[in-house]
Amino acid sequence: MMLPGLKEYLEDSAARDISVVSFMKRFKDIHEKDRIIRSWCGALSFLQQHPSFEKRQLYGTLRKYTQVELEKIVDNELQEREHDYALLSNASRQELAASRMHTKQVEKRFDADGDPDGDEDGNDSVLSPHAARALASPFYELVDFIFKKTQGQNPPLPALPLGLSPIHNEMFCAALQLLQEPGDVAKKKPLFVLVSGIINTLSPVGQHFTLSPVVEEQSRMSCLLYRSKTIDDLRTDLQKALYPDPDDPAAMSVESLQRFVYESLLQCLGPQHTRAAKEKYLMLKIISQVLHWLENDIFATPSSEHVFVNVWSDIMNTLFAQSGLRGVPGELGSRASREFRTLTERVFGSKMATSTCPRKVDMTIRVFVDKSWADEICVFECKPEVSDHICQVQQGKSVRLNTAIILSLEEQGLDITRWHPIIAETRALSIDFYTLRRHGDVIGAGRSTQEKVWLPSGYTKLDAFLSSRSFEVLLGFRATTILASSPATPHSTSPVDTDRSPSATPRSTPTPVALSPLASTPPIFSLTSTPTAVVPITPTFTVPHTASGTYADQLIISNIMEPPPQRPTTPPPRKRDLPFVLFTPSKPQRRRHKASMDDDD
Repeated sequence: MMLPGLKEYLEDSAARDISVVSFMKRFKDIHEKDRIIRSWCGALSFLQQHPSFEKRQLYGTLRKYTQVELEKIVDNELQEREHDYALLSNASRQELAASRMHTKQVEKRFDADGDPDGDEDGNDSVLSPHAARALASPFYELVDFIFKKTQGQNPPLPALPLGLSPIHNEMFCAALQLLQEPGDVAKKKPLFVLVSGIINTLSPVGQHFTLSPVVEEQSRMSCLLYRSKTIDDLRTDLQKALYPDPDDPAAMSVESLQRFVYESLLQCLGPQHTRAAKEKYLMLKIISQVLHWLENDIFATPSSEHVFVNVWSDIMNTLFAQSGLRGVPGELGSRASREFRTLTERVFGSKMATSTCPRKVDMTIRVFVDKSWADEICVFECKPEVSDHICQVQQGKSVRLNTAIILSLEEQGLDITRWHPIIAETRALSIDFYTLRRHGDVIGAGRSTQEKVWLPSGYTKLDAFLSSRSFEVLLGFRATTILASSPATPHSTSPVDTDRSPSATPRSTPTPVALSPLASTPPIFSLTSTPTAVVPITPTFTVPHTASGTYADQLIISNIMEPPPQRPTTPPPRKRDLPFVLFTPSKPQRRRHKASMDDDD
């Protein structure tokens, strides 16, 4: 679906070398509709500032890819009007697989729709779309400086570019300030987060931007503040079982607690037809696992990181049971991180690590799609009892890796201004949650809740553990909160004033699924009286219905046991934006660099 005269205009522009300004003015209405075209126009702006760059390459790229990209823009707009901007919210797992196949077909069309004429001088090389977007990145000069610096060069500090948005201007200035501080560039991890286009409010560097309070506020998930009378009643029974002797209230009996837990679990076997029964079963299952670990004394020193990864993997998979999600432990490679590293190295023409393997992660959360567990949603990082500094470095790595993943999900059509992951960061037997979502042109990371979740390391801490709010937070997070639903942020381009009443989407007959909460149950899965409730979504991507207004508006989701409505077509894929996900040089590279510096002295 080519715009009238566009192909002829592009060819004429390449032949007569029409000015970049004229091209941008003529197609201003196009580049405002889609980030891809915005990025291309940004690349043209880069050409205007760098006259020595070959314009013919970029014009060849536009001729090669414009038709397919414009078709996707039109299809995207039609899909948004037809489905009320719910691009992937009501897609089933089968539709996710179909969307992935659609992406492969588009890639084949990219290869088939190449420029048959080539350049007049016989040079058929054109810029890739990734390279075109790289040139449009507001942090291109900073990333280029970092690459040269880590390779032993001494380039001048880049100047502040003109025409940056206010938030990009703040981030660029903060990055320049970090570069001016003494120290090795490769060890300045907060710098890598900034030039990746991420505002990480969990780091001291990310707390001083104008957008930081908004990121912190909209990262709070009220689903993690969940309270339940069932849990309170069960907690009382557990306390009585732990202290069974009324004559000696301080006498703890672990055997009595174990007997009560095992007998209660036997009573809970079978299908749970009420939400209270499901909550009771999950809480008893977690306590049973804790008692098993304490009995085997697996937390005794010395212990390794592997112990804590396995512990939290067991807890997560208990929560994810029969939900289509799975926590896979064991230093697996992240496909999204490999793709982003390859992109970064290809754009800047140099390697940042000698190894070709992707970054290893402690636990990857995957969804069952197309009869496989290949699709990752997010990664969790687990550490033993280490210093605060190491935890901050680890969290920065987690933010960049998860940003790569959610951008790849955005490429498949997921609106990450509304659907965003709640990510777990563990430190020994404690766990924190943070939210990662798009805020306009940047990705924001903020703490999901101030509540602490922890596990006891010994029998003496059982009483405090049973009295804590760890169970409520875990049940609020259980199986449905990997992708949480919130209204689009005020800084995003997604509309928030569209009518999304329940009547706008057809409802289908419920089909019972084990361990799925009922639609008639109290919050967090249905309509709640709390005005700031944020409702999570299962990996089946059921349909959310949100009223128009601000972030505090009420959200309702359909029965998560219902199959999603049938859709005539799959949502079009979206190309990912930069930010880059940077990777530091390997140890051999650093040793060679240090040796070369010593030789120069």
